[in-house]
Amino acid sequence: MKRAIKQEKVISKRRVIYGGGTTIQFEADSTLQMQNIIWATGFQLDYSWIDIKGVLDEQGNPLHKSGVTKIPGLYFLGLSWQSCRSSALLLGVGKDAQHLADLIRKSDY
Repeated sequence: MKRAIKQEKVISKRRVIYGGGTTIQFEADSTLQMQNIIWATGFQLDYSWIDIKGVLDEQGNPLHKSGVTKIPGLYFLGLSWQSCRSSALLLGVGKDAQHLADLIRKSDY
């Protein structure tokens, strides 16, 4: 990861405070134009901070099919049972990551 950041293949930014259209605004008052966002969920199951209509169900869980939401260009990775039992584990997340990467490559987003 450090090498990717140094080579500017990964851009490290502070907390997202707003998103609209293809513009993402960060806490440090900088913005980026994005076509796709993959939220890698990590170990916490609290999505209450996500304020995008149609992304969460009434219980506050992501609405998705294999990590793909109904919002064009918005994806999740690392969800429990995203596509199989090991989806939320380091051992199994690679399969789901590859699936999302393939979809994004083939899409118009």
